[in-house]
Amino acid sequence: MSDDPAMVAPAARGAVFLTGATGFLGMELLARYLERTERHVYALVRPANDAEPSERLRRVIEELSGDPGAYPGRWTAVAGDAEVPKLGIEPTWRRQLASEVDDVVHSAASVSFSLPLEKSRRINVAGTRRMLEFAELCRERGGLRKFAYVSTAYVAGDHSGRFGEDELDVGQGFRNPYERSKFEAERLVHEHADALPVQIFRPSIIVGEQGSGWTASFNVLYPPLKRFAAGAYPALPASPDTPVDLVPVDYVADAIFELAER
Repeated sequence: MSDDPAMVAPAARGAVFLTGATGFLGMELLARYLERTERHVYALVRPANDAEPSERLRRVIEELSGDPGAYPGRWTAVAGDAEVPKLGIEPTWRRQLASEVDDVVHSAASVSFSLPLEKSRRINVAGTRRMLEFAELCRERGGLRKFAYVSTAYVAGDHSGRFGEDELDVGQGFRNPYERSKFEAERLVHEHADALPVQIFRPSIIVGEQGSGWTASFNVLYPPLKRFAAGAYPALPASPDTPVDLVPVDYVADAIFELAER
């Protein structure tokens, strides 16, 4: 399907605008909207050297469904980038999208612990600000039902003890730029809660599917596990009773989809 708005057939009212659709969690959300609803899905996809946005999204859908022609007419790859003003979308096309979109689901983020803070902020904080601006345009041009934002449990930072869902800034510190930038992004979403119907999700460390273990992302926990399995560490300095806060990607995607659809 073309990224040119002149070549895209208008979708019915009630579309979903999804970010992060080529990422680990985002592709699972994409699958659920395509499989479990009749809604049109507009996915923000950044152009890359290897393929145009539509081809990148088609590959993701093929990987998920096993069918290169799955869900014809149900999805549109929107060439753009949350790191640039107005998402890098041509103004007329942006207004058309806003008039068709009921729900904005923002799952795109950098999950790197090693990026410099300013780079993490450009992706996670400034990107969220631009998605909120787009959500405001959706509200103005026809109504916005939901702005669903995927945050992280680690906005708690180094806070000790219970950290409730109604808490955010409790004076905590942060161990890396990822935690701080996601905290700042969530604070930004909270600041828009009076004007927009926001919904915030805080998953912990997301790992592969609970039934098969399948994963498209070998980050965070996987590198040390691979090294341990290869015999790089004769022992790990940890208590066997210490809980490790992991959550399967299909559980997270199911929860976000069901709660966002209510």
